[in-house]
Amino acid sequence: MQNAVNHIRQWGIPSAKKAIEFARKNHLSYVIEKHSNKRIQVVYLKELVASFDLVEEMGGYSRCKFYMTGMLLNGSDSVRCPDTKKVVAKAVLEKALDDYQQISIEFLEE
Repeated sequence: MQNAVNHIRQWGIPSAKKAIEFARKNHLSYVIEKHSNKRIQVVYLKELVASFDLVEEMGGYSRCKFYMTGMLLNGSDSVRCPDTKKVVAKAVLEKALDDYQQISIEFLEE
């Protein structure tokens, strides 16, 4: 998982999406990073990209944290995004936020 996190931190989400597409077309379960020759499991890249996309779709990190607080205060197990009308389970949003934190450079200094 750490290789996937490092890849996204260094090369970004677009690069991860290209690697996922390359692996899909070639029926691969892993890709080799060109610059470091590190093996990256595609399943981990997919998880991290999906988490990033979900957090962004829901309005960003701060807004998702706000939704989490609301669920905790209300005892809810899901939230509906007012913009997208998408309903997301608490556990799914929690994982997405954790993944987002791992791959986002802004959290490295904290």
